[in-house]
Amino acid sequence: MAEERDESEGAARGPRRIYEGKLPEDVEKLFAGRGEDMKGRPITEEKANKYEPTLTNGLRTIKMEDWKTFHKQPCVRESLMTAIASGFAGGGVAWILGKKTWNACNWAVGTYLFASFTAYQWCQFERKKAREGMRKAVEIVDRRRKEREIRAAIEVKRRAEEQAALEEEERRRKAQQRWYRFW
Repeated sequence: MAEERDESEGAARGPRRIYEGKLPEDVEKLFAGRGEDMKGRPITEEKANKYEPTLTNGLRTIKMEDWKTFHKQPCVRESLMTAIASGFAGGGVAWILGKKTWNACNWAVGTYLFASFTAYQWCQFERKKAREGMRKAVEIVDRRRKEREIRAAIEVKRRAEEQAALEEEERRRKAQQRWYRFW
């Protein structure tokens, strides 16, 4: 009976949580496609396992062409070269300092990963800074070009006004001259 009272009180007050109660029709349509793929076909257990995000499924999405052109991406070659040298140096120093060979190899791999990530991010930062500098340079060149055009237009207008003033002065001077001459 207490449960009935709670339910009746809950019904009187409305749903206690957002997900309790009847959902609007368009929300039901939104959640209707939960077990469907992009084309609206139901996803079977086999398909769900096939598309489960695993390392092998992730590697399958990378095409062979991507592996062939990986080194041509901006900053990749430089960061990999830096990482190879850093990994060799880090592992070598660890081995020379008396670490076991496997432990020194772990240091080499860790140094390689850290150096490649750091070098790549630094290169991206430098490229971004260079792009911003180029953008600012283009803005400055455009602004100066516009200023030159404005100055040229003002100069043309000033020269036209000077020419008009000279012509007006010449006309006044001719008007003041005598129309007759004695000799």
